[in-house]
Amino acid sequence: MIKLILGFLDAQLANWPVNFLGLAELQIKNAQDTSIQFPVIYKGKGNPVAVNKMKHVNGWIYHRNTGFSEEDVERGTGKPRIERSYQLITVAMVRKNALGDTVFTPSEFGEILSSQISKTFYKDDNLLSRTFVNDTNYSSFEVHGLEFQGIDYFVPADMVMIRINWTAKFIGDVDCFPTKELC
Repeated sequence: MIKLILGFLDAQLANWPVNFLGLAELQIKNAQDTSIQFPVIYKGKGNPVAVNKMKHVNGWIYHRNTGFSEEDVERGTGKPRIERSYQLITVAMVRKNALGDTVFTPSEFGEILSSQISKTFYKDDNLLSRTFVNDTNYSSFEVHGLEFQGIDYFVPADMVMIRINWTAKFIGDVDCFPTKELC
């Protein structure tokens, strides 16, 4: 289901001239009394590539799954249904003028990205998907500190880095989970 969610989101953002890196995870390494942390993307054969080592002309966007929950619900249909919730983080580092001649502020980029996240991804008779933005951090300095710790990496002055915490909920017939991507 995560690939479905992120596929729809990346498709909605297809006009952004950035690299869509996909699903990342934080890697933590300890070395000589120092701990470093940075996001990595797994590209083929399980080899992680650090996000800060990837090329970016106008920026990049990656997502992280930070939690999962599931509960039985009925929702008035009389059929057994399941509600699955994924807690996600989307991090974007984007050139301030990446979307054209206008130079966007971090909050403007955050609002654009939040509005795309907040849309319904999928609905049919058996499955409904909704997304909810929980909070947004527009401070490049703070976002950098949350994602990259203990490494020499910075946000270029002509770019912004934003981070959005959000939840994707799927409510569907029991038959839709876990074997079927869509019913």
